Amino acid sequence: ILHFHIPDFPIAVARVVDPGLRGRPVAIVPATSRRALLQAVSGEARAEGIWTGMPLETALRRCPRLHLLAPAPELLTRAGRAVWELTAGYAPVREPAGQGRIYLDASGCSRLLGPGRDLAMRLERELHKRLRLDGSIGVAGNKMTALIAAGYLRRTGVCDILPGSEAAFLAPLPVRQLPGVGRRRFDLLDELGLVRIGDIAALELSRLALLFGGFAPLLQLRARGIDPSPVCPPRRKPALAAETTLPRASNEMLLLRAELCRLVEQLGLELRRRGTGCRRIELRLVYADGVERRGQLGCDDAAETDDELLALTDRLFERLNERRVQLRSLRLRLLELGGAIQPGLFGDRDGPRGAFRNSRALQQAIDQLRHRFGDRAVRRGRGMVVVNKNASVAPSPGGRGPGGGGSQ
Repeated sequence: ILHFHIPDFPIAVARVVDPGLRGRPVAIVPATSRRALLQAVSGEARAEGIWTGMPLETALRRCPRLHLLAPAPELLTRAGRAVWELTAGYAPVREPAGQGRIYLDASGCSRLLGPGRDLAMRLERELHKRLRLDGSIGVAGNKMTALIAAGYLRRTGVCDILPGSEAAFLAPLPVRQLPGVGRRRFDLLDELGLVRIGDIAALELSRLALLFGGFAPLLQLRARGIDPSPVCPPRRKPALAAETTLPRASNEMLLLRAELCRLVEQLGLELRRRGTGCRRIELRLVYADGVERRGQLGCDDAAETDDELLALTDRLFERLNERRVQLRSLRLRLLELGGAIQPGLFGDRDGPRGAFRNSRALQQAIDQLRHRFGDRAVRRGRGMVVVNKNASVAPSPGGRGPGGGGSQ
């Protein structure tokens, strides 16, 4: 198993575009506000006492010569796709593991591809030659050990852990490097004097169970270098997504609710065109200081009308939007597509089924008008809010009727 990692991926990509940034303290920050939080920092910046998540104002006090870069999501997407395509010839099974990270499983391919260490060195050379990126690669018998090995050298290169030596490699390392050992568990282990992974591996399972309960067996296996989890290729699940970026950051609730309404109407129309429903939605909020909040909300029955989707979206938005910072963008995804609700053949017109049938009939009529006269033919009044040039919020100037965008 190989774990391939490009350290500080956003900054590494920026340095390919602008080689003059090499050797300088660099940070990615999403806004010019001095309260904005750093999204990524270079090794030179960390040497100056700067870390990811630090407020920009504090970072500039510590390092006045810090070079600031704006996020470039499109560039990172292209770079990530190029790295993924480059690794295609190095293993039959691959798994993306985050920005600039990929697992590769070359088990049983040594006669075709060569030993794991040679394979990793060829990958490292080709990455530098073709994309001018440098990465660190861990080679081991399982995913967890390969992950830890990739960061062991603290520099680019290949760290090869021989089969059977996983426990010996992990034993002297600090327990914080084990997956699943967060701050609470680390503090508990530190109080007990268990500071090395080997200390945990040497403990009996019964004693670990007193401390960590049901997590103890998994913790012991990991401390002994055992990880049975396979490398899983990405699975494509049907989904619909839409995103909006505000002209300027805002926490005006009328505007935010209008944007959510427009996203729901856009996705809902496409959902019904496919003749399906969704059982889960996902909402991502990006604040002006770069902080992201993401959450999901499911429903028992498939939702398909705008009313149902909007009710779910509003509930999720209220749960996620707890900060008082202005929002920069919103992204809505419809997940678990399939199985649109079928109304019953019998039922009271005034009961729940009757209300559903009336709602669905109204939705079908609205969709027919939109199909005939355009998506903006019938719109909710809630969604007809815009930001004027003077940054005030006001209703949009659309007129009535199919041609003018009347409200519902």
